Amino acid sequence: MITHLFNAMAPLHHRNPGVFGTLGTPPSPSYPPSPLPLGALPTPAPSPTLTPRTFLDSTRSTPSLKQGDKRPFFGLIADNIHLHPTTIKIAYSTHPSGCILVTDAMHLVGLPDGVYSWSGDQIQKSGSRLTLAGTDKIAGSSITLIECVSNFLNWTGCTIPEALRCVTATPAAMLGMQGVKGSVEEGADADLVVLDVEEMQNGSGKREFKVDQVWKFGRKVWDKFD
Repeated sequence: MITHLFNAMAPLHHRNPGVFGTLGTPPSPSYPPSPLPLGALPTPAPSPTLTPRTFLDSTRSTPSLKQGDKRPFFGLIADNIHLHPTTIKIAYSTHPSGCILVTDAMHLVGLPDGVYSWSGDQIQKSGSRLTLAGTDKIAGSSITLIECVSNFLNWTGCTIPEALRCVTATPAAMLGMQGVKGSVEEGADADLVVLDVEEMQNGSGKREFKVDQVWKFGRKVWDKFD
């Protein structure tokens, strides 16, 4: 997997595509499947019946790379700080089945703006942007994953199921955990996030996801209405 595509690496050049060029590498018939052994996974305890109000089923079959496709999975930070929206769209269009959304979020997520100490440095938090205090050097992010998915949905023009695959089925495929994580199917772990999709209030016509509930192994662990 390519970690944080485009960040701290040589940019795309028309004669030397660099790391980004691996996303467009022609498939080879020598790509072997490499499932992760799952025997050590815990068996979930019996749980009450799941009856959420709204559930967006991202997929009932986990997408994976086609046999012979050696292109890597890759992580994108969809925060408009590490990457420009157009860069996100180009990368996803090149290799959609390998796209995994990540946050690069630090422990300052949810805290007020200000200056905080971390690992011997002073970090300035301004919205979702984190920089070394007194500089413009990026020091991470404080965006949430669901905000990244909302950004991705609006920037790429993909469908809701396609956006959700980038944080469910595709990461599971990268880990070799198809049928256990990241999908809604018989035998899979009931780790679920119940979402609403709302139109943003700024009149832009863009949509954003809102988390209503979180379920772990079929047990509700958080509800915004509780």
